[in-house]
Amino acid sequence: SDVYKRQYQRRVHGSEDFSIYCVRNTREIIAEFLKEGARVGIGLKVPANYPLSVIELSELKEVKMDAVKMKKWLLRMQTLLNRENQSILAALLLWRGNVEKEFEGLEECAICYYIINSGKELPRKACRTCRKKFHTSCIQKWFSSSNKSECPLCKSSFL
Repeated sequence: SDVYKRQYQRRVHGSEDFSIYCVRNTREIIAEFLKEGARVGIGLKVPANYPLSVIELSELKEVKMDAVKMKKWLLRMQTLLNRENQSILAALLLWRGNVEKEFEGLEECAICYYIINSGKELPRKACRTCRKKFHTSCIQKWFSSSNKSECPLCKSSFL
């Protein structure tokens, strides 16, 4: 993948956590957002007769994010690009803002202390009492190792 990037892609925009690459021979644009070593990306396939034909969008993600939110973001980008005549850069920056907001304010998992775990998921399972969030895989391991279905922090019933 890194060899591919060096040979065929040219970075056209970027910062420490966000990059946009162009692949000229396939007319693709790839945007990547990095958070704690995990990537969330989006691919745009620009047709040769753009703007007469629509840009195709695809999700390139390693992190398990809310599928409904991601679909809404892709639809919004599709609308911006194909109906509201926005620039590709403006649509990609809007997408970046959505992804950043998804990561902002997220608490780390109270079991493994990561926002993004090795399974590339975000902490979503919340205790109804203390409101702490856990990765699904972490809380399931906790339940199976403790033989109890209680919160590891406040000890109240989790289910």
